[in-house]
Amino acid sequence: MDFATYYVAARALWEGKDLYQIDGSQWFALGKESGIPTALGIYVYPPLFALLMTLLAWLPFSAAAMVWGAITWASFLGSAYLFARWVRLPTWPFLLCALLFLPVSVTMNYGQSNGILLFLILLAWLSLHAPSAWTQGWGAVALSIAIWVKMWPALLGLYFCLSRKFLRPLLWTGIAFLGLGGLQALILGSERWMRFLRVGFPDLLRLLMLQPPHNPLWRSFSGPLFDSARPHTMPLAALPFVLLVTWLLLRRSHLGSAYDLSLVLSPIPLIARFQEYHHLVLLLIPLWTLIAEGAKGTLPRLSWVLAMGGGMIVNAHWILGWLVVRRGLGIGAPLYTSYTLPLLGTFLIWMALTWSRLARQMEAPIIKRIRDEADAPASGDGE
Repeated sequence: MDFATYYVAARALWEGKDLYQIDGSQWFALGKESGIPTALGIYVYPPLFALLMTLLAWLPFSAAAMVWGAITWASFLGSAYLFARWVRLPTWPFLLCALLFLPVSVTMNYGQSNGILLFLILLAWLSLHAPSAWTQGWGAVALSIAIWVKMWPALLGLYFCLSRKFLRPLLWTGIAFLGLGGLQALILGSERWMRFLRVGFPDLLRLLMLQPPHNPLWRSFSGPLFDSARPHTMPLAALPFVLLVTWLLLRRSHLGSAYDLSLVLSPIPLIARFQEYHHLVLLLIPLWTLIAEGAKGTLPRLSWVLAMGGGMIVNAHWILGWLVVRRGLGIGAPLYTSYTLPLLGTFLIWMALTWSRLARQMEAPIIKRIRDEADAPASGDGE
């Protein structure tokens, strides 16, 4: 369904239609004309994504879907390879984790874009930490594309603001972001671009904050989400605690950027309703970080247990969903629709990261004292 939405949005741009004020009958008629054999959603993303998809919109839908599937799989393979190079370990443990983590297969089934976002974020993070200004520039472009595809990767920019040592990457990202915005304005034309800024962008913010959008098509499509919105199973009082601990750990960061990135991404599914969809793919980076620490023998046993439990609970949610939707298991429907399992699994993975970081910080002074004592000259008369 998601790829069908991207595909129709690209064809709408092709025909000069306005993505942010298109009539519902025109939208679904365009989907029918495009030969879409599946359900069609509503395009609620910035225009850059649709512009990039015009490259696939030249193909028939079935051929374009196969190409998109290959691109998505390549993004997961590329992400596993990048991370393995980053932590200097073989690629296969991280690829195996991706294959066993069920949100990945769900993302593939829906034709979602989060695998590509995963690759862009990893590429950006590695490049922005490189000493070369040229490499940092390319990393800033990758992060800017991710922000223009979906808005939430801008949270990484917030991390740059909190980390004084990352002011130059923040500047590079801002320049690349504005450059991509100007390129979109040139391609779309002033009228459609201004309509996105005045109509589409505010509605995207409303959706991000779980507020009903003003756009009637978006409102009609997203209405059930707001009508049946349930409060988070995790108490709202716990969210400030999670964010405060994450911020304190990031401020005292001495363990390398893999932990930093994991601590930035892991609370995201706890903050918004991302756990309902396929953004749980982003938990691959925290899981990969913990696997890397475990392979090096530096992961506390409690962190390993929490990480394994969290991953298994997230998988259990999708298995339960398959039983409820495909097999009509009514008894499990309340648990599946409450999203208790993904929230609990995400929280356990965050706890695994947090405990590992705290354990390392508590051990650091002890290790330093032992090394200082070992390096100190022997006292006495030298006998």
